[in-house]
Amino acid sequence: TEEKVKEEIVVNEGTSSTNQKIIQQYQKMAQLTLEFNPPQVIDQTVSALRKARKIIVFGFGNSNLFAEYISNQWLKMGLDSFCSANSHIIFSMLSQFGPQDVLFLISESGETPEILKAARIAGHQNVTVISMTRIQKNRLHGYSDIVLKTVNYETNTRLNAMTLRCSQLCLLDMIYLNLYKTDFEHYEKIITQSEKLLDYKYNG
Repeated sequence: TEEKVKEEIVVNEGTSSTNQKIIQQYQKMAQLTLEFNPPQVIDQTVSALRKARKIIVFGFGNSNLFAEYISNQWLKMGLDSFCSANSHIIFSMLSQFGPQDVLFLISESGETPEILKAARIAGHQNVTVISMTRIQKNRLHGYSDIVLKTVNYETNTRLNAMTLRCSQLCLLDMIYLNLYKTDFEHYEKIITQSEKLLDYKYNG
C-alpha cells in the first residue's frame, strides 16, 4: 500500500525520517495488538492466572527474555511463577502439573519443537495453556486454551524496527496491569513488602 511505502525505512534517508518512521511503525503495532486482542481475551488470561496454583512461563531463544521478565513480575506479585530456558526442566515440571496449573508460552513462530512439546505435555496433564504467538495460523494455536496474538511489521528490506517486541511488550503490560487492578491493595502490599525485604537485605 501507499501508506506502507511511505513508512518503509530506506538507506539514503536522514536520521529524522528514520526515527519518525520507527515511531509510526510502533504506533501501528500497538494499535493492531489492541485490535487483535479484545478485552475478553485479556480478562480470560487474567482470570486463569489468578486462579492458578502454579505457573510455568516458557520461551525459547529470544522469547526467553520476555518469559523471564513477566515471570519475575508475577513472582513479585506473589504468584507462584517459574521460568527456565532449559526445556528438560520444563517438561519434567509439567509432568507433575494438573488442571489447577497454567503453562504460559511465548513463541513468535508457534512452530518451535520445544514449545510444541511443552504444549502437548500440558494438554495431556489438562494444564491450561496460554500462548502468546503470531496472529498467523500455526500449530501452537491448536494446543492452546487461550491465544494472545502478536503482530509484526513486514518490510521489503531488513530495515525494519523490532516491532514484534513492541507487540509482545504491549500484551504483557496489558496482562500485568489488568491483573494488578483485580486486587490492587493485595498486590501492592505484597510488592511493597518484597521491596522492603530486598532493601533491608542489601542495605541493612
